[in-house]
Amino acid sequence: MEKQQVITGLTILLNRGIDSRQTSIFNGQKHDDLVKELRDYLDANKKFLGGNIHLEITQALNDHGVDLLLTIEGFCKIGFQVKSHHDVSEQEFQSKVKRQLAESFYHALDKYYILICSPIHDGTNNYAMKISHLINELSSLKTNYHCVFGPDHTAALFTNLNTLDETQFNLEYQRYAYERDNIEELKRMLSETLNKNDYETAEGYLARRKEYRYTEPQTAAQMNTILHWNLNTDELQETKASIIQYLLDLSKLTQNSREILTGILERSRPSGRPFNEDRVALVREVESHLRMSSQALFEEYTVLEQAGFVYHDNEDNRDYYYVTSKGADWPLVPSLVEYSEKQGIPLETLFSKMDFSVLD
Repeated sequence: MEKQQVITGLTILLNRGIDSRQTSIFNGQKHDDLVKELRDYLDANKKFLGGNIHLEITQALNDHGVDLLLTIEGFCKIGFQVKSHHDVSEQEFQSKVKRQLAESFYHALDKYYILICSPIHDGTNNYAMKISHLINELSSLKTNYHCVFGPDHTAALFTNLNTLDETQFNLEYQRYAYERDNIEELKRMLSETLNKNDYETAEGYLARRKEYRYTEPQTAAQMNTILHWNLNTDELQETKASIIQYLLDLSKLTQNSREILTGILERSRPSGRPFNEDRVALVREVESHLRMSSQALFEEYTVLEQAGFVYHDNEDNRDYYYVTSKGADWPLVPSLVEYSEKQGIPLETLFSKMDFSVLD
C-alpha cells in the first residue's frame, strides 16, 4: 500500500460529515477516553489502511505533541492530537496547540491530525470564536503536513464510530490526495505563524527529519565471514531472522531516539560482567558526547527504556546505561558493534539510518 493511499484512507475515516447540533456530546468528556475511542475506531477500520498498522497511545514523559501514533512499519507514521472540552476551556488553548504542532516534528510524521472534541458552548461558556480563530490561523499555513477537524466534524465522527461499509469508503476515496512537503517552504510558512521559541523547536526537529524507512539484510553472509561464525545455511537464516526482528523494533523508534541510542553505543564498552554481554556506557560520558543536559537525556532514555532497548544501573555511585539485544538469545547488539568496528562502518549507519544491507 502506498503512503498516499494511507493518508487518503485516514482522511476518509475521520471525515464523517458535519453535525454542529451534536457537539454537546463532548461536554465533560475526558481526554483519555476520547483518545481510546479514536484508537479503537481506527483499529476496527484498519483494513482500509492496509491492515498492518500499529496504534500506540503515547505515554512518555514528553509526548511531543502527539496523543496517538499510527505506524506502518518501515515507511509511514501518522500522529493525532485530541483536544477535549477541558483543553479548549484553558486560557492557553491556542498557544498550546501551536506549541504542540511545533513539537510534533520531533516524530518525523507524514501527517498530523488535530481533532478538536469540544462543545461549541457548554451552557456557561461559548467557545465558537476561540476555536474558529485557531482553525483559521492553522488553515493559513498552506502545507499538507497538518489537518484540523473542528467540533462540528468531530461530533459527526464520534457519533458514528463504527466500521465503514466498503462501498461507502470506495466512493469517497478519490476525493483526497497526499504529497510530501518541501521542508524549506514549510519552515518559511512556520516562521511567519509561530512565535520565535516555537519556530526554533520545529526547525530543530525538521533539521533531523529523514524518510522513515529501513533496509533489511538479504543474507548477512559478510557478517558471518568477518566475525568467523562459520554458521551453516540454516543457522545463518535463523540468525538473520533475529537481526531483522531487531531492525523492525528499531524502526518503531523516532529518528531522534535512534540517534540517542547510537550516541550511547558510541560511548559504550563490553560490560565485563559474567553472563552479561550487554554494552555499557557511563551516563556522564554520554551526556558530554551528545551535549545534552541530564534532564534532557533522562527523558530520551526513558523512551528507550520503555521500548526495551536500554536499562540503568548504579555502581560505585556512578550511573551507567546498558544496551540490550531486545530479547535475542545471543549477543546481537555487541556483534553488530564488533562488526561495525572491524569494517569501519559508523554505528549510525546501522542504529540510526537502519541500513542493515551492510551486513551482506
